[in-house]
Amino acid sequence: MTPKFISFDCYGTLTNFKIGATTRGLYERILEPAVLEAFLSDFAHYRRDEVLGAWKPYSDVIADGLARTCAKHRVPFDPAMADTIYACIPDWGPHSDVTEGLAKIAGKIPLVILSNSMTNLIMHNVDRLGVPFDHVFTAEEAGAYKPRFQAFEFMLDQLGADPADVMHVSCHYR
Repeated sequence: MTPKFISFDCYGTLTNFKIGATTRGLYERILEPAVLEAFLSDFAHYRRDEVLGAWKPYSDVIADGLARTCAKHRVPFDPAMADTIYACIPDWGPHSDVTEGLAKIAGKIPLVILSNSMTNLIMHNVDRLGVPFDHVFTAEEAGAYKPRFQAFEFMLDQLGADPADVMHVSCHYR
């Protein structure tokens, strides 16, 4: 059965989300290699934890997750590091195989993005995908981040769709 819509996560699934590499570049001069790997893993886990509560700006998700990671590893937290990470996001483009794959279905099935992004940030990345999307929804608009149901419910309401009408594509296990 052909879905009425195909929705995608953007960051990580379509966009080469270089937050780990960016963070590595900022902290590799400060931390020993073994500690750096644990730091990067913890930062990913803390960011995930930060999106499970009440909605807040993604810049705060990054800053709060980084502050918690720094505290755990007894590294001084510098808010400028979080600002640097956030400021890099608009420059990240698609994975090498994304545009060609999306082009094969664009125009045949409406393409939708449901992203854990800010409304003023996401279009920088979507424009780099090189394929038109019928709808782009953000966590900011939904008032919740994925994997919370509220984000998906918002998308379904906006589309006037039932869950069975949408195939959601994500590289994330959650």
